[in-house]
Amino acid sequence: RYGAYLVLAGGWSVALWALQYAWENIYAIIESYSYYVLGYFAIAGLVSFAVCYYKGPVTDPRSLSLIKWTLQLAALTLVYFGTQLTVVSVATIIVMVTISHFPTNCFQSFLIYWRRRFPPKLRRLTEDEYMMQGCEETRRALSQLKDYCHSPQCDTWHTVSRLKSPHRFAEWVEGNSPHVSDDEIRKHERNAAPPLPMDFTDDESDNDFSWT
Repeated sequence: RYGAYLVLAGGWSVALWALQYAWENIYAIIESYSYYVLGYFAIAGLVSFAVCYYKGPVTDPRSLSLIKWTLQLAALTLVYFGTQLTVVSVATIIVMVTISHFPTNCFQSFLIYWRRRFPPKLRRLTEDEYMMQGCEETRRALSQLKDYCHSPQCDTWHTVSRLKSPHRFAEWVEGNSPHVSDDEIRKHERNAAPPLPMDFTDDESDNDFSWT
């Protein structure tokens, strides 16, 4: 047992000395043995990829936590050494760590309060935009209705029994006729209600309200 402890202590000492030596001379090693360093990382990456591909992805929660913590530590290290100003690096790291550990519920509550306290300004629709949006929504609703009628979820007999003109509806579903006739369009245009009066003056901006 004493010999095992001695070997363990000696091995760790040698490993730490090698790491310290490599860290102190990292730039010289990369400059002098750049091809060997690149080859080492390439071979190590390929071997690691082959092992992970052969054994499958990691599923153990503790292993996943270790991988996540390692990547986070590496990211924080890169952020710290990414700028020449230490104060900026430390401030960035503090902000990142604070945001990652900040409760999501508190952040959502703050957003809700902010939107209620400072609601976004809405814009009124113009007449052309209103007509365009109405046509687009009507076209989308009719397309959805037609898709539903062609789907297995549609109860054909129940739907037909509730229609006044089943043959006309079937023609429209098959694409052989429009959903409204020319006479219905002319009748609608003759009986269309006049536009409602607006409850705002001309001095108000058009960028105050919108239904988009």
